[in-house]
Amino acid sequence: MLSLIGGLLAVGSGIMYLVRNAVSKKLLSEKIRPNQLSALYYFFGVVVVGIILIATNSLPSILLILSSPIFLTLALLTAIIGTFALTLQFWNIEKNDISIIAPLFSVMPLVDVILAYFLIHETLTMSELLGVTIIVTGVFVLSIRTGRFTLKGIRTMLPIFLNIVLFSLISVFQKSIVLQAGPLATVWVIYLFSGIVGLPMLIRSKLDLKAVLLKRNEVSVYLVAAVLAFLTSLTAVTFLPLGVVTSLKNLTLPVSVIVGALVFGEGDLKMRFVGSGMIAAGAIAISLH
Repeated sequence: MLSLIGGLLAVGSGIMYLVRNAVSKKLLSEKIRPNQLSALYYFFGVVVVGIILIATNSLPSILLILSSPIFLTLALLTAIIGTFALTLQFWNIEKNDISIIAPLFSVMPLVDVILAYFLIHETLTMSELLGVTIIVTGVFVLSIRTGRFTLKGIRTMLPIFLNIVLFSLISVFQKSIVLQAGPLATVWVIYLFSGIVGLPMLIRSKLDLKAVLLKRNEVSVYLVAAVLAFLTSLTAVTFLPLGVVTSLKNLTLPVSVIVGALVFGEGDLKMRFVGSGMIAAGAIAISLH
């Protein structure tokens, strides 16, 4: 029963991330910059999750994090690395096709499984190894343009793979905290520290409030989806291994490819759909225990 709850939360998180990425792609085509989207998300998260914490009487969990040198260090590292990683992700979304970025991000189960094995001692299974192999093959298929693997394609993917490694690293940090302090307190502390880290960037970038207000409906959907995605993801890892959660989140990949092709007019649909389908199959294999 607990595994079912964790699985549903993971899939729900994947859907919310899909919505967040699609809306952010649209917002980035306006006058809102990647670091501004990140900062808006953190500040919104601090307020909303803070209200939930007060309503659920979960403030003692925050003191647990702040009073522990280990948890505090992990939270600070998550905030610093996470702020850079999220801004880099929005930059990648702005510069590349979403139907390429979303499937490539599903290499995260591979990185998650490896990092979780070495850092928090989560074990590897044969199904996970099989899933990793299928995912890597799917990524290779996605990289093929007009029948060949191009150097330009490799250069395009390098910032995306850096993004993946950074997100996987902070996912391990987050799981170490959330198992002790719970998802609500963990999310709030990370939002608070990330907002502090991102504030100087927001000030320097001179946020265009007029552009935000003109797109207030899209901004609202983006903020709500982003907070729900993060909160459900961290809750899911309290029920299931990190690699399994990340894999289940990636079951929305074929939808991402279709959205990228139909909504944003991104081409090579057939090749991208084959590649994303293979990656989704790998995600399913990893989730089988």
